[in-house]
Amino acid sequence: MHTWTETPPNRGLVRVSGVDSAPFLQGLITNDINHLEKQPSMYTMFLNRQGRVLFDVVVFRENNHDYLLDCDSRCINSLVKHMKMFRLRKKIEVNPVDNLAIVVTSDLNFFRGLFWHDPRTEMLGTRAVIDANLVEKLVSKTTFYSLQRFELGIPEGIEDLPPGECFPLESNCDYLHGVSFTKGCYIGQELTARTYHTGVTRKRLMPLVFEKEVSESLAGSDILNDKKAKLGKLRSVFQNLGIGLIRVENALKANQVLIEKVKVTIKRPKWWPVELPKDIPHGRESV
Repeated sequence: MHTWTETPPNRGLVRVSGVDSAPFLQGLITNDINHLEKQPSMYTMFLNRQGRVLFDVVVFRENNHDYLLDCDSRCINSLVKHMKMFRLRKKIEVNPVDNLAIVVTSDLNFFRGLFWHDPRTEMLGTRAVIDANLVEKLVSKTTFYSLQRFELGIPEGIEDLPPGECFPLESNCDYLHGVSFTKGCYIGQELTARTYHTGVTRKRLMPLVFEKEVSESLAGSDILNDKKAKLGKLRSVFQNLGIGLIRVENALKANQVLIEKVKVTIKRPKWWPVELPKDIPHGRESV
């Protein structure tokens, strides 16, 4: 079987260290930091006070008091500034990491550096932290990771999750094991919890397949049904694939939709629950 090792586009690292790092992060993220006592990594989000997504990250526990945050490299400075705003007198340090890099691989024998299965789904391969000087030697200039991510419809970074514009459950944070509904308070919790307990998440990000390869400039376009009624909005594009925010009920009924007159097929993500309950919350506890 062919294996690949790549650097995921636009990813970087931030280190949070110090004896207060765990309780500090616990008050800022959607997931439960205590999960990292039993598992090597977890997916989570930082929200603003209105419950909208600011940053999506994969958190890895480096040692007892140090955590590495795998995040969009284009918003590292914003993430560091956001965390420092809440540091107060806590004994922590928050700094970008320049000497390490994130790689993703399908090679099960890849044991260089710190590594773990992607906590969102193992279908995205293994993520590893390696010496930045080794990247050119170890990685290939392929795009298997991006292809797999778009086929699965898994959001990542500021194109799929524009800061301050989207909500965690619409972004499938619950289905990707990225939110805990049993932990204590965190910034943005109130609206997230209320949405979960009412069981109503009408729109979600879903994968799209265009009838032909299209330009990334289509991002932001409306998604229309055959009657030209708006169903949602396209967030990002890769080759003939896309990720869009769509009304779930309409999407599951539509065979094809249109984006700028191009025919598009909406796919139901294979990692979604088998059934989407209507009368109970549309979420699941992170594991």
